Amino acid sequence: DLVSKNVDVVIGPSSSMLAERLLPAFTAAAVAMISPSATSPVLSTLKDQGLLFRTIPSASLEGSALADVAGKDRKVAIIYYLDDASRAVRDQLAAGLDRVGGTLVASESFSATVNDADKIISVLTKAEPDVIILASPFNAMAKNKAIINALAKAKFAGSKLWLTSQNLADYSQELSKGTLTDANGILEGAVADEAFQKRVKSADPAVSDYRYAAEAYDATILAALAAIVAGNDTGRAVAETLQSVSAAGIKCTSFGECLDVLKTRNDIDYDGISGPVGFDDAGDPRPAQYGLYRYGDDNRFKLVGTTVAG
Repeated sequence: DLVSKNVDVVIGPSSSMLAERLLPAFTAAAVAMISPSATSPVLSTLKDQGLLFRTIPSASLEGSALADVAGKDRKVAIIYYLDDASRAVRDQLAAGLDRVGGTLVASESFSATVNDADKIISVLTKAEPDVIILASPFNAMAKNKAIINALAKAKFAGSKLWLTSQNLADYSQELSKGTLTDANGILEGAVADEAFQKRVKSADPAVSDYRYAAEAYDATILAALAAIVAGNDTGRAVAETLQSVSAAGIKCTSFGECLDVLKTRNDIDYDGISGPVGFDDAGDPRPAQYGLYRYGDDNRFKLVGTTVAG
């Protein structure tokens, strides 16, 4: 339907799976895609003819962010699910720990059919980690709960435990009170400030969740700026210009400010609501913003800080 309407750029789709499914049709029609929320590491390697971008980071970059915020000079263990995203977190965590002086002392996997919590606890007991990271998808909730309960029982929860963006969730109805007290979490994406939330609300009063709003907004602004700089609003022209308007030019932080720069220069570097977006050769943003969270006695998480990775 979008191709039939001669759309040049699509802001989306929301999911990584849908991005993969739509890519062949969009590349055939030379339509650029900029997803604000698809995080699968697989998207970085697809044959996309340079048409697929995203303003949210790949899940793999989360491993590097975790090394920075939790792994410096510490012994780290990771428990990861056997899927692409969780493996990518594990791999980048290991590389990041080498950079910050941390040590990966245990790396244990589980799947939909294999979940030996007792074995995992035995390995952790011998490894004596300072930090335990649980990297797993939300749809593995039953397995996640079993592992979290086992970690808590063995005194490996509390401030030692980090949940990743895929399993960071409200566990108030899933776990006994206090199970996740002081546990940590990390979530990709910018935390929208009150001023931006008001702007979104003025456009649509029904909005109540602002996750990915900043990334969607910046994707739209970047597409418009790329079309202006290229002097051409076709999908391929926008895609070929997106990288240049996001880095290595005169910094500007709004559409209007960037237009002012373009009156005398053609090399702009848009830094937006979601942070200093700069696309790499795979169309992924670097650096990228992350929110840092902490759980209370009610097994609900609250924002406690932010970090930048990449």
